[in-house]
Amino acid sequence: MEKADLRRLDVGMAVRYCSEDRVWYDALITAIHGEPRTVRVSCTDNVGEVDAHQYPCVNLSFVSSDENAKDQYGRQMVRDTTSITHYGQYVASGFFWCHKEDEEVAFKRMGEAMKNIQS
Repeated sequence: MEKADLRRLDVGMAVRYCSEDRVWYDALITAIHGEPRTVRVSCTDNVGEVDAHQYPCVNLSFVSSDENAKDQYGRQMVRDTTSITHYGQYVASGFFWCHKEDEEVAFKRMGEAMKNIQS
């Protein structure tokens, strides 16, 4: 994760969601499974130990990308995305969330992870 302050999470907070198909959505947090925390981790490249931020999994809701998916309220909401991991813990093939200001870094990490998987 980038060296930044650990940010508070709230239900209703707007975040970015990258689906398993690697499509990006504006999303709202509907449930939070734990608290953000800082942990001490060992590095494998002789750096020693460092502090790392860990964000909990969250449930998200977002507007469907299918323009034909409508109900009496307008475009349908997708509400079945549960226990989505923060990009700091996993980015390989999508299915993660990030703060809006971290989207560029998360996208770059996903690309790097995909290269590593393919090689």
